[in-house]
Amino acid sequence: MREREYSESTISYLKYPEHRITAEIREGVLNVKLPVMLALELYRSGVLPQDEEERFSVDLDGEREGFFQVSALRYPLGSDSGEIILTLKGADHVTD
Repeated sequence: MREREYSESTISYLKYPEHRITAEIREGVLNVKLPVMLALELYRSGVLPQDEEERFSVDLDGEREGFFQVSALRYPLGSDSGEIILTLKGADHVTD
């Protein structure tokens, strides 16, 4: 994920090893396990909406999974791994 540049001569990226990000979709619910700092940056930069009612499209491995809404953002029980679980619920999308 490209970050805001500190000066005209710099480019910064936020990267995490692929194995630290996992996603599972079941019955219209998408659970994504990701590093805490990445989740924070996704919210801060507006990639993930702060409004629970906002719908957005999600692609996994280049495949469109549909439209979702943020349902929950939680630490796994008994975990101190520095990762969180982002739960997205499927949303009916009305086209413009």
